[in-house]
Amino acid sequence: VVVESDGGPPFNGEEWKTFLNRWQIQHRLSSAMYPESNSRAEIGVRIARRLIADNSVNGNIDRDEVTRALLQYLNTPLKGLTKIPAQIIYGRKI
Repeated sequence: VVVESDGGPPFNGEEWKTFLNRWQIQHRLSSAMYPESNSRAEIGVRIARRLIADNSVNGNIDRDEVTRALLQYLNTPLKGLTKIPAQIIYGRKI
């Protein structure tokens, strides 16, 4: 498993490094000031914003519509991947 980040303050502490080691996760650095190099994260942010905007009311995400939208996203195949997001994150469909 690989986690990609810009190496900012939340991702360079000893607690973070211990967590990565315990769970055998590789930490890959991306360029913080060059979003094109981190296109997967940018796409993820865009999708999350759209899901929230389309399913929340006045920014309130504590709604069944938001939960359903997130579950649908997690169980929808993504282009270029052989597994759905839920399988990548949880190891199974949800």
